[in-house]
Amino acid sequence: MGIALRSGSRVTIAMLIGILTMITVIILSITIYSLYQASFETERQRLAETVKSRARFIEAVARFDREYADKQFEGSAEEATLIQIEEAHNNFEGFGETGEYVLAKHIEENIVFLLRHRHDHVTKPKDVLFASNLAEPMRRALLGESGTHVGLDYEGQMVLAAYEPVAEFNMGAVVKIDIAEIRAPFIRAGLIAMGAAILFILIGAFLFARIGMPLIRRVEASEENLKLALESSGVGTWSWNIIEDKHHWDNFIHPLFGLAPGSFSGNIEEFFDLLHPEDRIRTKLAVQKAVEKGSEYNSEYRTIWPNGEVHTLVARGKVYYNKYHQAERMTGVVFDITDRREVESKLEFTQFAIDEAPDMAFWLRSDGSFFYVNDAASQRLGYPKQTLLTMKAFDVNPIHSAKAWGEHWKEVRDKKKFTFEAAILCKSGEIFPAEFSVNYVVVNGQEYNCSFVRDISARKEVEEEIRQVSNLTSTIISSLNVGITIYDESGQCTLANDAMVTLVGAGSKEALLAQNYNTIPTWNSGLLAAAKTSFKNKKPQRQKIEMTTTFGKYAAIDCYFIPFQLNNQPHLLFTAYDITDLRNYEQLMGEYENKLNLLSASVEQTEESIVITDLDGSIIYSNAAFAALTGYEAEEAVGRNPRILKSGRQSAAFYRQMWSTLATGDSWQGRMVNKRKDGSLYPALLTVSPIKNDEGVVTNYVGIQQNLSVIESLEEQLHQAQKMEALGTLVGGIAHEFNNSLAAVTGNLYLAKKEAAILPSVVDKIETVERLSFASAELIKSLLSFARKGIVDKATISLAPFLKESIKLQRISLPENIALNIEVIDDDVLIEADANLLQQLLMNLINNSRDAVQDVSQPTITITIRKFEADAEFFERHPECHAKAYAKICVGDNGVGISAEHLPHMFEPFHTTKSVGQGTGLGLAMAYGTVQSHHGGAIEIESVEGIGTKVKIYLPIFYAEEAQTIEGLIEIDVVSGKGETILLVDDNESLLTTGRAILESLSYKVLTASNGQEAIAVYQANKDTVALILTDVVMPVMGGVDAVKKIRESAPDVKVIFTTGYDRNHMRKADHMDDEDMISKPFKLDELSLLLRAKLER
Repeated sequence: MGIALRSGSRVTIAMLIGILTMITVIILSITIYSLYQASFETERQRLAETVKSRARFIEAVARFDREYADKQFEGSAEEATLIQIEEAHNNFEGFGETGEYVLAKHIEENIVFLLRHRHDHVTKPKDVLFASNLAEPMRRALLGESGTHVGLDYEGQMVLAAYEPVAEFNMGAVVKIDIAEIRAPFIRAGLIAMGAAILFILIGAFLFARIGMPLIRRVEASEENLKLALESSGVGTWSWNIIEDKHHWDNFIHPLFGLAPGSFSGNIEEFFDLLHPEDRIRTKLAVQKAVEKGSEYNSEYRTIWPNGEVHTLVARGKVYYNKYHQAERMTGVVFDITDRREVESKLEFTQFAIDEAPDMAFWLRSDGSFFYVNDAASQRLGYPKQTLLTMKAFDVNPIHSAKAWGEHWKEVRDKKKFTFEAAILCKSGEIFPAEFSVNYVVVNGQEYNCSFVRDISARKEVEEEIRQVSNLTSTIISSLNVGITIYDESGQCTLANDAMVTLVGAGSKEALLAQNYNTIPTWNSGLLAAAKTSFKNKKPQRQKIEMTTTFGKYAAIDCYFIPFQLNNQPHLLFTAYDITDLRNYEQLMGEYENKLNLLSASVEQTEESIVITDLDGSIIYSNAAFAALTGYEAEEAVGRNPRILKSGRQSAAFYRQMWSTLATGDSWQGRMVNKRKDGSLYPALLTVSPIKNDEGVVTNYVGIQQNLSVIESLEEQLHQAQKMEALGTLVGGIAHEFNNSLAAVTGNLYLAKKEAAILPSVVDKIETVERLSFASAELIKSLLSFARKGIVDKATISLAPFLKESIKLQRISLPENIALNIEVIDDDVLIEADANLLQQLLMNLINNSRDAVQDVSQPTITITIRKFEADAEFFERHPECHAKAYAKICVGDNGVGISAEHLPHMFEPFHTTKSVGQGTGLGLAMAYGTVQSHHGGAIEIESVEGIGTKVKIYLPIFYAEEAQTIEGLIEIDVVSGKGETILLVDDNESLLTTGRAILESLSYKVLTASNGQEAIAVYQANKDTVALILTDVVMPVMGGVDAVKKIRESAPDVKVIFTTGYDRNHMRKADHMDDEDMISKPFKLDELSLLLRAKLER
């Protein structure tokens, strides 16, 4: 199998081979040279020993011959010695290929060789001049020297020779061997070793290219992923050269300290100056401890940015030591935890408030088990917290059994938020009444009931006491012999008891209630003056009188006039009784006054707005809550009609129906919109009930208002969300069929364009239709993303260049008489956004402005970019926003404007102010979804009819080093095939026909199938020729995914590309196809051709 390497990889391997070869040559050379030197030295010593032993041997023979040769040998002793030596060498085999033993004598100007022995033969070389550069070893021996020498011998060969003088006959002896013979085995060994080393290097390089290079590429990819991870996580890395006291920061750390990249000098003291003064010493000690003890550095500190912001950072690091155990450097990471600390603080405050609350707090799961209880709950119920967390709600609530819990939870889920009273069972067996405030919440898909429970035992006891006192008071007043009447400030009698009826002889209560003391003749000037004095001074008055009543009865009575407040209105209690019945009067009246005061305080302090009117509708009382809601204080409202709150939002029929209900004596309840004193409107739930006297006659009306502003706001948000979901469902339903149709259209346009290549005007029109088709596909994609059906692909964008490029494209589509201006006030703004959605947003807004200015004399559209710091007013308008800094894009025009009637509905889907056929009503709704749902921003509209409109977009600023800009689209050539066979599978007949024609035009052979089952059969019949399967995902009978799974049971390596008219990323997740190649319909032919080639050649 061949290994495909990039050019850079091949250069790397070649360099590696060269380096390894060079290193190998050097090592082998040194090794062989060392071995050669050792062998050379051994040979030198051997030759030296040999020549010395032979010289001594000759000398011994010569001494013997001197003494005995004259007697036994006719020649001289020298001749006798030479003969013996020669005979000895004839029987002696030499050493090596070139090893020689030479014996010579200096005669006149020559070196005369007497003997030469090599191997098994003895010869005599030619004489050599003594003064020549040949036979250097022999010349030294004849000079009486002893040793070894590397030089030329008598034949001119370079030899290693050992020489020794023979003193007896003034001769010299030399033992030598050619240098070439000594070197030969080492040269052969070097060449063999070098060849083997090069072979091993090549094998190693091959294995490295096969195994090591993929690993290197994987490491490089890991490094790139690490870099991307650091960029996205906001984690910076640093290193500190402790010896040189130099800090190095990467580009991710500078923004964490509010600094521009590269602005930090690297000095440790400058680093400490960036910290909060309170954290500097602690951080220095942490650094010192890590350096001195070798422990891990882990520090949390605050830094003050140049703009004054305080951020909390966490730094972690490790100390590294050199070989002398000195701290050499420290490296680590830094990341920002400011937001986390703020959230933790808020959670701690919230948790503390709940834990320490005097009321009991419970979190319940849907099965009734306790998820959380606070200290108050544990103490009141008598169970430890851990025990309560193992129990269920019906264990402590006697009215809720395990069987009935399901119905109760259904009520919780339906009502969401309500209060009720129930009994609670303690561990001790005590049962006490409690008020439950139920709040239904869903967290991470889990249902919970967050209940706050208040022990109302004391309140129940008070209520019971009040009830008993009230009953007692009524009983006492009814049973007393004391005559009692109550008069309002006008003197009208409003209450009378039976004793007073009997005392004055009235015959019935009605007769007394019809009286006004100002018109009673029998109230002589003394009684009338006492009543008025009591009213005026707000002090009791007493008189004892004898009188004949209006009804003709004579009575001697003791009279008391006691002023008091009822519903903030002055009233007068008049008592008349026999002197003998005076003993219990003061006690009874005190209890009655306390009851009246309690009732008055309850009405005054409730949070519900309450007004009481007379039968004519004039307000006679209003409580504090009414003033807080409407702005009308009690003194302003009393005497006026509730019509002061009329907003004009309700019709006359609405009020007729209300009064019709009240006229029957029943209560009326309904929603309405009222107007405050300052003119602002508010929604309210109004309940009006008649107040009847003991005889059932209506005497007054009481109205209770509840402010519905918050509730209606929540309902409006729910309504908007439901409309968005309906739109999403609609778009998701038609996306597949729409994209299939577009795929067929664009495919046929491609084929038509090829056939019409010789007709440029026709090609231009076809390309226009093609662009419109793909624009329609992008619109469907934008609608899917807007309705949360698609996946938003965000990237960091430099806003100013992006808008300039986008507006260049848009300016082409505008009429020449419309001025399109862009004002970049802040050009260093980065945002995180989906480029496609943002372009679609700008296109929609500019198109809206274009339509708005078409009838204006000097039409102008202006786009402004600037930074915006959010303030309290902004957060009040947009509570869903959390960022502090925003990029503000304003698209304004001097067009016709929007009427006040339409302005609140401009973001609703399908709402449009344009004529029929000129607008879909989706542009601003998509803009709303793009900005608020997908980018965490806000969008506002300001418009004055006849003057113009401004659409303001706020997108959170993103702080990063690099951002992408929108450049011109890169044209990609269509790549043809090489005759491979492709199996095309789609249930759409038009797509199947068009796709076949396109693929054949790209030089592919094509087989077709209309569903998954048919595709399996076609593949099995042609599995040896099918190179790739191009299949739709969703089809009748059998889908593409199931068909591919079946085919891969027998052909696991089959190459497949999936096509889909649905959202591609959604389909990947839904069918677990993360590792599969997929292309969305309609697809561009250049993209399809590139994907086909890449897949086939992979």
